Amino acid sequence: MLKNLFRSLVIARTASAAQELVRNMSAHQLRDVGIDPNTHVQQVIARMQAEFKAQDAEAKVLKASYVPLSIKLQSA
Repeated sequence: MLKNLFRSLVIARTASAAQELVRNMSAHQLRDVGIDPNTHVQQVIARMQAEFKAQDAEAKVLKASYVPLSIKLQSA
């Protein structure tokens, strides 16, 4: 639950930073760096959610492949 709260705060802050970026740059500047002002915030949020999902998947694989040291020593 605490992890979900932290992730929500990270996503909210990232979205806020993306909105500020779009607000403070001109349309010409945004076009030069390849940012679509209409979809940039949604893309950033989706990217953050995908990163968190990948972290969860990696943690799940590491947890599933964990073998305690005592078991390794007994089989040796």
